[in-house]
Amino acid sequence: MIRRSVGWGAIAMVAVVVLGAPVPALAEPPAVTPAPAAPVIKGTFAFDVFKPKRACAKVTGALLTKLKAYTCAPSETGSASGKPTVATCKAARGQSEYMLFATAADCTEERETQLANGADG
Repeated sequence: MIRRSVGWGAIAMVAVVVLGAPVPALAEPPAVTPAPAAPVIKGTFAFDVFKPKRACAKVTGALLTKLKAYTCAPSETGSASGKPTVATCKAARGQSEYMLFATAADCTEERETQLANGADG
């Protein structure tokens, strides 16, 4: 019978093979950015950018009902007048897009700026 002496290095190697390598800690999942809240459009002032000759209107009643069928989101682009927009609402079909502003004055200034820049409607 041949005896071999087994050293600690061999025992450690067996332990790693049998038990497996240490498992690294799991990384935290990336933070989920919540979708932006739908803009509040009731009580804002709007005009259809494809019909800028029509005056701005307060978003209530029939116009509010109409815009609820549109896709409204915070505006991705600025306005021609530099006034901040509340949202832009686009029709699913056809050519209709409303720009919404917090005040009637901002809405009117934007509409007049677009007309001065040559918008038809």
